[in-house]
Amino acid sequence: MRNISTVNPKTFARSAQFEHRLKSLFLLWFRNYRTRKALNRIEPHRLRDIGVDAAQAKAEHNTPFWR
Repeated sequence: MRNISTVNPKTFARSAQFEHRLKSLFLLWFRNYRTRKALNRIEPHRLRDIGVDAAQAKAEHNTPFWR
């Protein structure tokens, strides 16, 4: 096992950046999942208020969370 003092600072910075990007990606996916699930539960007259019809809401709900 390597001691922290032997870790190259550039490698450590890249690792931290990778972890940050990965965390951001997971948060985006989770937000997509939650918002698409919520959109599917909105009543049709409320969808019209925000300019979305039921077919659009259904299509968005069926989109995978990673897209």
